[in-house]
Amino acid sequence: MPVQTSFLDRLIEFFSSFPEMVGKLLLSILGDSNERYVRSLGFVRSNKPDSVPKITPGTLLAKINDVEPEMLALSDDELRQMATKLRARLAQGETL
Repeated sequence: MPVQTSFLDRLIEFFSSFPEMVGKLLLSILGDSNERYVRSLGFVRSNKPDSVPKITPGTLLAKINDVEPEMLALSDDELRQMATKLRARLAQGETL
């Protein structure tokens, strides 16, 4: 009877790991939802570990990167004033 037990053990092991195998297969086909969301923002990561990620022109991330030098040049007081103006515009119902 040890042969039957061994076969049954292997069968049970296969079926217990089956959902994990299906999940990995679906993940490889469809991709990760977080990865798709980050890519939609404009950040494209390469599969090669030593390559530099790319930022897609015209996306939200590219727009933020374009404004970054201007924001870094502002002083703390100028940033506070800008925040106050943006809050006032938002309170009036304007979309920012």
